[in-house]
Amino acid sequence: MLASFTPKKKLVAVKIMQKNPDKNNFNIMMKEARVLTVTRGCPFLCHSYAAFQSELEAFFVLEYASGKSLMQMILRKGNLPMARIMFYTAEMVVALQFLHSKGIIHRDLKPDNVLVDRDGHIKICDFGLAAENIFDQTRTNGVTGTPGYRAPEVTTNI
Repeated sequence: MLASFTPKKKLVAVKIMQKNPDKNNFNIMMKEARVLTVTRGCPFLCHSYAAFQSELEAFFVLEYASGKSLMQMILRKGNLPMARIMFYTAEMVVALQFLHSKGIIHRDLKPDNVLVDRDGHIKICDFGLAAENIFDQTRTNGVTGTPGYRAPEVTTNI
């Protein structure tokens, strides 16, 4: 949902998550809230301005990336120019290195979760499946993320 955030005098995106005790999504919501507090240190990660809740929903007030997702660009344009791919890749590497330096692994990186703003820079978003406190050679358990976009070592259990 698009909204106006008066303190910042800018447009923001509002992510609404249903509180569903049957799906036990409380941990996902809390993880996303924690990771979003860390992302302000990197220009290539989606930032959060505020979070609040009602009885049935949790709301995250997020930075608005006025462009499209990388998936939308690929579907609309087909192949992207190699120079553009290299530029986006470089920004993604910086963003992922930043997250990793904070002990966070995204675990669901895919074109739908990479937004491109109106200035042509990427913003990685959707941290609900992220793993936290992963330092050095620590490994996570289980398979998570979108099939088809998982890292080979996740699928093959290397």
